Amino acid sequence: MNDAVRNLCVALGDGSTVGEIARSPFALSVAPAAAPILVSATLAVSLQHVVLVFSEDTDKGVGKLGTNVPTCSDFISAASAAKLGTNPLCYWQGLPLHLTVD
Repeated sequence: MNDAVRNLCVALGDGSTVGEIARSPFALSVAPAAAPILVSATLAVSLQHVVLVFSEDTDKGVGKLGTNVPTCSDFISAASAAKLGTNPLCYWQGLPLHLTVD
């Protein structure tokens, strides 16, 4: 998704009937939220995984990926994912702030 503002039109009736919203339809502008920023990457004591922490809650890739099964290169650059070995596993564990890389 780009940074362009999206227009949304909502129609909830013409307001002439009970339960409908007066002055409908109405339009409003919706801008996508800024992407979270990577704050830290910590190697686990076990040395078996890295935990990436973001500046704010993420949508865990759903906005970009939909229902597709993600790969690490969906969350980090392909060059960085390649440095993690063959087919590294990236998954959200607990909070949508923490991405674990195995």
